[in-house]
Amino acid sequence: MDYFHSVTAIPTVAIIAFPLLFLFSFLWISRRNKNSKKTAPEAGGAWPIIGHLRLLGGPQPPHISLANMADKYGRMFTIKLGVHRALVVSDWEIAKECLTTNDKAFASRPKLASSELLTYNRAMFGFAPYGPYWRHMRKIATIELLSNHRLELLKHVRESEVKTSLQQLYQLWNKKRSANSDKLLVEMKGWFKEVTLNVIMRMIVGKRIPNSSEGVEQLKWKKSMDDFIVLSGKFLISDALPFLRWLDIGGDMKCMKKTGKELDQVVQGWLREHKQKRAENKANGEEDFMGVMLSILSDREEHHADTINKATCLSLVLAAEDTTSITLTWVLSLLLNNRDKLSKVQQELNVHVGKDRLLVTESDTKNLVYLQSIIKETLRLYPPAPLSVIHEAMEDCTVNGYHVSAGTWLIMNLYKIHHDPLIWANPFEFQPERFMTTHKDIDVRGQNFELVPFGSGRRMCPGVSFALQILLFTLANVLHWFEFETPSNEAVDMSEALGITNSKATPLEVHITPRLPGIQTRRKQHQKLVERPSLPLRRARTTSHKLWLAWLTNIKRIFSIKLGVHRALVVNNWEIAKECLTINDKVFATRPNLACTELMGYNRAMIGFAPYGPYWRQMRKICIIELLSNHRLNLLKHVRESEVKTSLQQLYQLWNKKKSSKSDKVLVEMKRWFRDVTLNVILRIVVGKRIPNSYEGVETVKWNPKAED
Repeated sequence: MDYFHSVTAIPTVAIIAFPLLFLFSFLWISRRNKNSKKTAPEAGGAWPIIGHLRLLGGPQPPHISLANMADKYGRMFTIKLGVHRALVVSDWEIAKECLTTNDKAFASRPKLASSELLTYNRAMFGFAPYGPYWRHMRKIATIELLSNHRLELLKHVRESEVKTSLQQLYQLWNKKRSANSDKLLVEMKGWFKEVTLNVIMRMIVGKRIPNSSEGVEQLKWKKSMDDFIVLSGKFLISDALPFLRWLDIGGDMKCMKKTGKELDQVVQGWLREHKQKRAENKANGEEDFMGVMLSILSDREEHHADTINKATCLSLVLAAEDTTSITLTWVLSLLLNNRDKLSKVQQELNVHVGKDRLLVTESDTKNLVYLQSIIKETLRLYPPAPLSVIHEAMEDCTVNGYHVSAGTWLIMNLYKIHHDPLIWANPFEFQPERFMTTHKDIDVRGQNFELVPFGSGRRMCPGVSFALQILLFTLANVLHWFEFETPSNEAVDMSEALGITNSKATPLEVHITPRLPGIQTRRKQHQKLVERPSLPLRRARTTSHKLWLAWLTNIKRIFSIKLGVHRALVVNNWEIAKECLTINDKVFATRPNLACTELMGYNRAMIGFAPYGPYWRQMRKICIIELLSNHRLNLLKHVRESEVKTSLQQLYQLWNKKKSSKSDKVLVEMKRWFRDVTLNVILRIVVGKRIPNSYEGVETVKWNPKAED
């Protein structure tokens, strides 16, 4: 009976188990098919363990090697870098999909040895992983340094540094030129580096590095910066195979530690100076970015705050100096190899600026269309970061129909995209004219993926506006001031160096000669001002501005006068006034100590009479934010409307009261009425009360004369 029961039970078990087995098999097969989604093709030539790493460490730049692989394996393929898989994109449409549809998925950075040892353990926000820290630091850098508003406020720094560098270059030419020739051999690659470095240093730490031609010791600092660029662009075996990191094959990690320490010592010195000035209340002039960071990070633990401050400031200095000077060098190199283009852009300067003017202004650069096209074409041929900085996928995504797993690295070959013959006719030729004709609508700000030298999406370079401004302004002025030619008219070597950025491998030595006839005669800094004949100190009936106007037929546009023991500079020309209040704005920012400002201005406590310094900056900032900002003025709109309405009603009531039966006209003194209206508006805003209109006959009589006095 038991046997029968067990035998008859077998079909029952089978009937139940078979559907379960079928369901399990179906789910297993489905899961397997799901996990074996279509992936991008892998390039051949991978070696065991290290994969394709050897292909990126050869004598030619990695972007050239990957471009050659794209010709063989297509516009999108994968390579293996040790334990990591990397997706290589060489097509603008796929790049657009990565940085728009999948922008957030690819918004992070991989953890590399260089980003740990050179960037304060990824505290430099350009190398930081995607997250709150990266967003916060990028926001601070953008608002406090790289926004259009801040760049406009700091325009005088760019103008001052470029002007100073041009003057130094001219003085070097004037000092070292020979009697037999007006030509002087200059290494322009280093000159461009110093100009851009001083501009960004002034903006970030409020100081400049003296020009190397002055013989100042800057070699160690500059070598460390160059080493940073080279080392941060290396593909290390320890990145591909983390378990071999302790061996430090090739010794690159040791070099990274040394370079990081050398750079930190310099930046620590900057930070120490800022803290000391702040402690002694010696802040002078407009606060630089490092000072702003000290204020923003004041609530954090000191060591942590110092690391963030140093990392952020150093990353901005390195990125701005290197990429900008690289592009300036490539532009001049291309122009020297294409002399017809050089002549054409200098002719454009003659037309829109003229040889009678020494400096090209930033407003002039808007009209230099051909120079703008030259910069675009240079960025196309030689993008500062030809492979972009590596992205890392934070989550699974689909690109061009292929599955991309989380953790995959994304390498965009901008060099290959910029040389695509389907987009660019004669892609390897220098043709700026294309951006005035067939490609005139293509910009470099990340919206046209055929040309993205600064990247696009969340991780796009935040300094694109700064870069374009300094490129245009520096190039316009140096091409305006000097003629350039190579020794023996030989072609410029266009070979590229290795590194994260695409720098010129060899120096750029050129002969320079002054181009403007006025440079040698207009030495403004040595001109002696015309002094007008002294006048007796007396109380004249004629107003001071009319007295000046009476002299205008006999004076120059700038002269000095003596007011007792004081000397005063009188400016009667808008261009000189602009120079005083832009380039020399900080120099002329204070007020003299007069008896009236002491006795009637609460000993110069009124901000309009206060000397330039921390007190004036703080009070002005408070007034603007709490009273005069657009936001506050909009909130107080009802006060203006109410007071104007009330004053009009009072004026109407006055008319209605005093009009006679013979005439509807009433005589009113409007100067006083306008004074009452404006006074009541500002009093309501400032102290919350109004002084009754003088027509109401109350005690405004005493207040008004005192205010006038």
